[in-house]
Amino acid sequence: MFLAIDAGNSNVVFALFDSQSGTWTNQFRLETKTPALIAQLSKKVPLYFLEHGISVDQIQKIGFSSVVPDINGIIEQFCLGFFGKPPYLIQASSFAALPVFTHRPNEIGTDLMCNAGAIPGVVVLPQKMF
Repeated sequence: MFLAIDAGNSNVVFALFDSQSGTWTNQFRLETKTPALIAQLSKKVPLYFLEHGISVDQIQKIGFSSVVPDINGIIEQFCLGFFGKPPYLIQASSFAALPVFTHRPNEIGTDLMCNAGAIPGVVVLPQKMF
């Protein structure tokens, strides 16, 4: 499974993609507030996995998009400790791999680029848009 983590100003959203079925199977969110986030990560994520019968060994890769740089280290350390692997932090240098082009990659949020990168797999749009 692929774990997608999207850190926004209000919530950190976790979603699991099952490559065998080709579907997003689980989604949950935690508040982004930094002091509470550390406690929530260490308590709620393991509990969520346990309650849903998901083993950390099932997580093959982790992608991480964030518009809150202050919590990036917290999320990265949690992933290393709980899943035993670092997340791939999506950043401006990652945009070259996406089917989207922008002249100023450092001026656009990673959340918007991830959304735009997902559109071709969901919606058929004219080529000129990208």
